[in-house]
Amino acid sequence: ESGNLISGTFITSIIICFLLSYIISKIYVRKSRTFSNPKSLARVLPIISLTTTIIISVVKSSLALSLGLVGALSIVRFRTPIKEPEEISYIFLSIAIGLATGAYQFKAAIIGLSLVILFIYLYDFLERKRTTNNYIKLSLSGIKRSDINKVIEILSENCEKVIFNSLSISPNENNKEAIISLSIVPENFKKINTITEKIYSAFPYSDLNLLDID
Repeated sequence: ESGNLISGTFITSIIICFLLSYIISKIYVRKSRTFSNPKSLARVLPIISLTTTIIISVVKSSLALSLGLVGALSIVRFRTPIKEPEEISYIFLSIAIGLATGAYQFKAAIIGLSLVILFIYLYDFLERKRTTNNYIKLSLSGIKRSDINKVIEILSENCEKVIFNSLSISPNENNKEAIISLSIVPENFKKINTITEKIYSAFPYSDLNLLDID
């Protein structure tokens, strides 16, 4: 009977963990500001939470297993680089949900995630309100496909926000040019001149257009 109770609680923790981590993945896809494809990480977030839940459920009642887990984790090395802090924050959030559900702290997991989601939406609302009518549309043509990352790097260094709009690449093998369109919020008005100078310095034959968005 005790085993059935424990088994039932474990299954409950797995179900709650999956539902909460699924919500995290959807929030990440909807609110992510990363340049990489957010769906690739979103698919992994529920797996991270579920794995954490299983590990905590197994080792929490055994000191020997807990020490063994510490030793095992000490030799783990992640080969995939995490480029943006936003990705790390969602990974840690998924781990936190896994820890809470693995320890059968269901109320803490649900209330904690609800507060985090509330903060995400509140921060996004305040950020959009602060930057209303400050967006500038940037269109750059005459660059190569290999230059796209350099363009994003220049803009990221001088802008508070960069939003992707469109990308067009010529199918002609002899003329592999790209046209990229972005919406940017410069750190200040003087940064517009800095951006144009850096772009023309890096791509002297490009055609740059800036347009204020009402």
